Amino acid sequence: MSNSLSPSKQSTKSTPLQITKKDDMKQIFKNQVDSLKIIRQTLGEVQQLNKVSQLKYKQVKENYELQLPNLKKIRKDLDVIHKSIVKVLVIEERIEQIKQVREEQSKIEQQPIQQNIQAQNIQAEENIQQI
Repeated sequence: MSNSLSPSKQSTKSTPLQITKKDDMKQIFKNQVDSLKIIRQTLGEVQQLNKVSQLKYKQVKENYELQLPNLKKIRKDLDVIHKSIVKVLVIEERIEQIKQVREEQSKIEQQPIQQNIQAQNIQAEENIQQI
């Protein structure tokens, strides 16, 4: 009898275990389906962001290409302005050098005149004393 009861007990015990396993498998499958839905949604969002990024990149590139001739012209203008400023600075430096040379020449030229004036003053004083 114990042998006959054993198989029947096993069959009743195995059924609830199979249902539990089946329910677990359904839940696992449902979780995987939910995960796939989330992955698809995220992938869609990433693809949308990628499209937006590509459009923005394209706009920036087009804007850059439109501005490039202007930027090159501005660069050339800045180079010309820089060269002009350098020329002006060189000219100012030369003018300052010329002023210094003229001042030195003026001092040198005035020395004989001052000596002459001093000599004339001494001569005048001598003439006054003689009178």
